[in-house]
Amino acid sequence: MFINYSNHPSTVWTIQQIEAALVYGDTIIDIPFPSVDPTMDEKDLHQLALREAENILDRNSAAVICQGEFGLSFSAIQLLLKAGTPVAYKAGIYIVANMSQLCEFID
Repeated sequence: MFINYSNHPSTVWTIQQIEAALVYGDTIIDIPFPSVDPTMDEKDLHQLALREAENILDRNSAAVICQGEFGLSFSAIQLLLKAGTPVAYKAGIYIVANMSQLCEFID
């Protein structure tokens, strides 16, 4: 089993992405990446990472892709790697189609 821990559902992945994930098993499971409160302190962020990593580890996946808010991603990835779960990533170029949407997001 391959876990997609992101807000990018595997149902919209390319054939190449799906094939790469299926190398790790015959199933892809989507686990939505949670919203992270920007006022969260380090202790609370670590507790959230522990809960999220435990939820992923309980499923005994062969590998995980983790994409989301950087602080939580970093902490969760460290926990997953420490437990021996391989973590994949997707490299790519992202193009913002609408700068006004980016500015709204930044505010």
